[in-house]
Amino acid sequence: MNHDALTPPVLNEATVQHLRALSEALDGFTGTEDEKRGLVAGFNRLAGTELSFADFQGVCEGAGHDSWVRTQLARPSVRRTAAIGRDELAELVRRIRAGLGAAWEIEFWLELLMANVPDPTVPDLGFHPASRGYPDDLPPEEVAGIALRYQPVPLGAIMKRHAVTWQPE
Repeated sequence: MNHDALTPPVLNEATVQHLRALSEALDGFTGTEDEKRGLVAGFNRLAGTELSFADFQGVCEGAGHDSWVRTQLARPSVRRTAAIGRDELAELVRRIRAGLGAAWEIEFWLELLMANVPDPTVPDLGFHPASRGYPDDLPPEEVAGIALRYQPVPLGAIMKRHAVTWQPE
């Protein structure tokens, strides 16, 4: 198993703390438009993001500014890679289910899982398998296998199957 492919990036703590302060300042900011634009531009420049002012609103109501900033910094490291196979996907499901990391690490693992399977509903499959007709105790290896075998249904096939022919009265 390739554990390196599952490791969140190492983040510069000074950068995290500086961005956290900017994030806290922007969450609910009531200053001028120029001040607001300057703070957002400063955050984006340092973080390498393209966030808008709206993205900072309500952060304090979620996992908190520290975790949110870490998630933003880790997000560019999430990508589809051949280094992540069925075993690694099962390990991601295991880690997420068990809550084996900080909130931002779990978010990283969830995004990594989603980036490496064709099934867009893999979170439901992994955490609410009954919603997809599977037992609640579906093992992580089975979640990975099902998510990898997922085949999207072409829209044309759905349209043909549910087509209604219009008949004039």
